[in-house]
Amino acid sequence: MNPGPEKGAGRPGEASFADKLKARLPNGAPDWQTALAELADQHGLKRAGEIIGYSGGAISQVLSGKYPGKVDRVEQAVQGALMGLEVECPALRQLIGRNVCLTNQRRPLSAANQDMVKVYFMCRSGACRHSKSFQGGDDAE
Repeated sequence: MNPGPEKGAGRPGEASFADKLKARLPNGAPDWQTALAELADQHGLKRAGEIIGYSGGAISQVLSGKYPGKVDRVEQAVQGALMGLEVECPALRQLIGRNVCLTNQRRPLSAANQDMVKVYFMCRSGACRHSKSFQGGDDAE
């Protein structure tokens, strides 16, 4: 039985995401896009998306330059998940990864965790300077 290609390996003979990015941006890609392409090469699109909080399709679109949403939000998620970017969360009163911040902003209200209730209302009240998603629209992811 043929197990198929290795996870993240792509199709045989197909260029890697990092190679495609270099071809698309011959003068150099931003460091966060390079890190994202390398993550996708290593783990595949679906897992790369899970790591930063986006879908595999969104990752593919970002790397190909066709993402219709706010690319700066994806950039911040990559920087938080892969590059150590942290922000001060006023609801939790601690530093959290920017990717965690963005994920928290998209979560629905749940009364199961008192801290997440604080986060939910802080994100939506305009009291947090990091929460742009409810002050002028958010991308689809």
